[in-house]
Amino acid sequence: MTSTQRTISRAQNRVSRSARWTPNIGLFEISKKATTLDAWAKAEKARQEYEALGCELRYKQELFAGQLAGWQEDHVRSGREMLKVLAREMIVKEKERLEGLRRALEGTKKETQPQYPLSSTVYLTTDDLREYWRADRHVEGSCITGCGPTNI
Repeated sequence: MTSTQRTISRAQNRVSRSARWTPNIGLFEISKKATTLDAWAKAEKARQEYEALGCELRYKQELFAGQLAGWQEDHVRSGREMLKVLAREMIVKEKERLEGLRRALEGTKKETQPQYPLSSTVYLTTDDLREYWRADRHVEGSCITGCGPTNI
């Protein structure tokens, strides 16, 4: 575009130069007229070329801008889709971790819970009492704690 503008400027300067150097004698009138017409023709051709380049440039800019906008929309859409997939995968993984923690917690609760439920009233049978007194706490005929039957 710059070179086309220079061509237009040169053609216009040629017209003004030709008017300066040729004297106003009838002999040079034909060559002066031919030089002026040639300069104007070159200037007009350069102007048309300049306008054509401008139209082509505008078209290419619009085309490029449209393609860039389309690419950006696709890029945003695919980015959102990727984020959705990532979020879904993270949710699945976190649910699996939570389930594992729940199972582990249930396992520890089962291990720490007493075998028999505790209550304020404990029912013992005579067999239970006999086993208790025969254990290490009872020494032949007397109770270490000083309580309980001695002949069981």
